[in-house]
Amino acid sequence: MQMINSNDEQTRLTAIIIFAEIEDDKVQNALLNHLSNSKNIDRIAITYSLFMHSGKFEQKFIDSIPIDEQEIKKLLVLDSPQGSRLRAPYLRIIKAVGDVAMHNDKALDKLKSIYRHSDGWQGDSILEMIMSAERSRGKNTDFLLDTL
Repeated sequence: MQMINSNDEQTRLTAIIIFAEIEDDKVQNALLNHLSNSKNIDRIAITYSLFMHSGKFEQKFIDSIPIDEQEIKKLLVLDSPQGSRLRAPYLRIIKAVGDVAMHNDKALDKLKSIYRHSDGWQGDSILEMIMSAERSRGKNTDFLLDTL
């Protein structure tokens, strides 16, 4: 609870995102209590964690994903205390959007928005998620590459 209530944004967000892996009703209830007062990146982290706990918050999670450049760039800041970008908490959020994009048009559109503001290995990883979602829908991925 101290980590969730921390004034340090990185500590708070990392705790909320990592709590998605903990099967504990107390943690889930604490996150539900914080949801109504949360906004921006905190809201994304909380809805992600709640979605991962039960799957019931899928639409709230997707709705929390930003479409404007400034907020997307905050989401793309992949910072990890261990220095490993592959284990970064924010990457878990983007991967979850990619998983939902397999069957949800709004999630796919948001994933494409995130891709437009990404670069390097982030962009490559997100593009693979988009391609997988489009292939699962039977779309022509060659045409998609031209449009992105």
